[in-house]
Amino acid sequence: MPGAARMKTFRAVSLEALSVVAALLIFLLGVGLRLLNLTNPPLDFHAWRQLRAATIARGMYYQMMPAEIQAEREVEISMINYFEILEPRLFERLVAITYYFTGGERLWIARLYTIAFWSLGGLALFLLARRIFSTPAALVTLVYYFVLPYGVTASRSFQPDPWMVMWIIWAAYAWHRWRESKGWKWALLAGVFSGMAVLIKVFAVYLIVAVSVLAVLAVQPFRKALRDSQVWVAAAVMILIPAVYYFGSTGNLASGYISGWVLGFQGLLLKPYFYVRWLNTLHSLMDLVAVIIGAACVTLFPQRSRYLMIGLWLGYLLIGLSVPSLIVTHDYYNLTLIPIVALSLAWLGQQVFEKLAELPWSWRYVFIAIALLGLAYPSWISRNTLVAVNYRDEVKGWQKMGQELPQNAKIIGITHDYGARLMYYGKVAVTMWPYAADQKMNLLAGGNINMNDSYWVEEFQRRTQGYDYFIVTNFVELDAQPVLKELLYGRYSYRTGEGYILFDLHSAP
Repeated sequence: MPGAARMKTFRAVSLEALSVVAALLIFLLGVGLRLLNLTNPPLDFHAWRQLRAATIARGMYYQMMPAEIQAEREVEISMINYFEILEPRLFERLVAITYYFTGGERLWIARLYTIAFWSLGGLALFLLARRIFSTPAALVTLVYYFVLPYGVTASRSFQPDPWMVMWIIWAAYAWHRWRESKGWKWALLAGVFSGMAVLIKVFAVYLIVAVSVLAVLAVQPFRKALRDSQVWVAAAVMILIPAVYYFGSTGNLASGYISGWVLGFQGLLLKPYFYVRWLNTLHSLMDLVAVIIGAACVTLFPQRSRYLMIGLWLGYLLIGLSVPSLIVTHDYYNLTLIPIVALSLAWLGQQVFEKLAELPWSWRYVFIAIALLGLAYPSWISRNTLVAVNYRDEVKGWQKMGQELPQNAKIIGITHDYGARLMYYGKVAVTMWPYAADQKMNLLAGGNINMNDSYWVEEFQRRTQGYDYFIVTNFVELDAQPVLKELLYGRYSYRTGEGYILFDLHSAP
């Protein structure tokens, strides 16, 4: 082999090796950021969603204990029933089992799981980007996926979404490999990974169906696909895994959820401000410029993998169009877009590294320095976000409040996070009075009731019937409901405690 050819081969191998090392370092950086302030109470990101899962997991944990301990923990166990079933409680069960085998309830265990889920998803994303382009190009994908500040916070929260994202990415990888090899191994894995994604959270079905259908049609015409045994087996596995759950015990709940959140807000699709708000949401979460560039890059992908990207983007758009209210009010419904944008940017990474290979080393060093600066900034933002707030003292306040409240009394009220903080830390179950935000959702769905209506006087009598006390811990929320505030202060005696007011509903004249 001539010397020039050997040097070219050596440099190519060196670039590949350096890229693998860089990928490993990005993995470690991403995991390290998420481990910061690990034991901080989960009040930093959608506290209601996380504490809901924590309360259910705790109840499940005590259900696994001997009968005498179950009797002592009857309150904690009963709190499981305060929450409707939104999706399979597999994550909560997994955490509860871990509590049992590790000897106690440690809430940060859930964070370790979600960090692991997100990291495993990152591995699949890296393998997919490298297979489509190259290892250096996959570095751009990893940086966006692991270091985006919103992603760092969201991907360590106690909720099923990071787990769902992991399965979606692995399903996309498996379908891409099946398209390449047309082998039984990848057909079966594609079916399993796809089914698991939908099982964890049903909204994954949009991405899974879009990716799988386009993967099949990229290989063969529709009529031929109908005669392909691999396609039928993959589809059967994909359907059977979630079907056992969704068409069994939760069929009625699922239909109610669809009618409430999907069908109830379809009028928003005709409102231009909805799309503006959606774009504003994306800009605040993951930088709209990056999202637009990523979407544009899809058109430039190699034809053999363009189907995959179209399927992923189409699936995300279908989520937003099916639950328009949630996509703009519950930001974690946009979590699936992070790996989609990250993978889309791999094309840009490929162009950059190809051009970089033509430059002298002096300019490569300049590029590396600038790239490291670009990596350091979002990493620092993520780090500061996680360590800036300590919620441990607040937990003590909720525990103290729970000890001061009347035992065995029926309480309704306005508390933080729909009562989840008081329920988990204070171990007091409170029936929630509607928030002003619920009224806004009612208006989005076409309702016409507002918090100033006299309707709430009659509604107050109906909702508080049979209750002993009305508690308020969220005073901003109370101020937003003038009719309720006037009713409480005008009719009932009350006592104050640290952070709360307790109205005696039996004291009305």
